[in-house]
Amino acid sequence: MRLSRAGACLRMWTYAVLAACIGSSALPLRPAAAAEATISSTTYLRSYQRTDPSGGKDRYLPFYEYLSGDATQANGEVPLAFHFAGWGRLDLATETGSGRTGGDFDAAYLDYRHPNGNGEARLGRFFLA
Repeated sequence: MRLSRAGACLRMWTYAVLAACIGSSALPLRPAAAAEATISSTTYLRSYQRTDPSGGKDRYLPFYEYLSGDATQANGEVPLAFHFAGWGRLDLATETGSGRTGGDFDAAYLDYRHPNGNGEARLGRFFLA
């Protein structure tokens, strides 16, 4: 079943909001504790034209959205944090890839850092660099 352009974008945003809610609810907060959450969004609209071998011209107009977020304990009492990042693409003209829409979650993980040592544990999808 193929989703419409609007449906694919809505699905990407739904997943991102759901990931942010799950991540922020995973942090055990007390009433006096402060939490810090950030969400970053970057939007790109590109426009270009290519000439195909038969002499025709194809116009491309891809719309990209990059979304990332973090939720951490501000005072550091609980060494847990949640991070997510993803992107989506919507082609407003000729398809640039295998369909008019595309996207992926680059990372979505819960991060634990040992408060007294140099240990770290991650659970979820992340990149090792």
